[in-house]
Amino acid sequence: MEITELFSKIYGEGRPLIILHGLFGMSDNWATHAKIFTHHGWQVHAVDQRNHGRSPHTTGHSYDEMSSDLEHYIKRHNLNNVVLMGHSMGGKTVMNFVVRLPSLVDAMIIVDIAPKAYPIHHQEYINAMKSIDFTKDNSRKAIEAKLSKQLNNPGIIQFFMKSLYWKSREELAWRFNLSALEINLDEIGAALDYGYYNG
Repeated sequence: MEITELFSKIYGEGRPLIILHGLFGMSDNWATHAKIFTHHGWQVHAVDQRNHGRSPHTTGHSYDEMSSDLEHYIKRHNLNNVVLMGHSMGGKTVMNFVVRLPSLVDAMIIVDIAPKAYPIHHQEYINAMKSIDFTKDNSRKAIEAKLSKQLNNPGIIQFFMKSLYWKSREELAWRFNLSALEINLDEIGAALDYGYYNG
């Protein structure tokens, strides 16, 4: 199994709290909350999961793989008494992790997700983002306008726009690995294997 070195932003000092974002998200989504948590005795690790943000792109995107990435991150940073917090896809990563490696975790916080299967409703978003030709659509304004013609949801569009970056001086790109996420959509939405966590 290929292990990915996860990018993170670390805030404050104290007991470690690792936050995992959801599908199409990134560590920056939790920056405001992270800064607040530092005032309550936490050292917050806002992590980019594989194929998102500034973490490496891979073909694999299973919850076992993402859990192995997280295990490697915890051990690389010598973290103890860890609390894990995950939203959506990140929540499923956390639930998978604590069943596999409960000794590395003191507690978990799950936001807006359960370990059950969820219907896949992201293909419309993926199709809209795949329609962007970065060789021609070379401004944020042009990309936002093109997405707006296909998605009637300004909030979602702005959420996606946060993951745009300048790949070169003349070409924008998505930070997330759109092709890998599309290939693995069914697995991302699938139920987790049965297990217990008594933390």
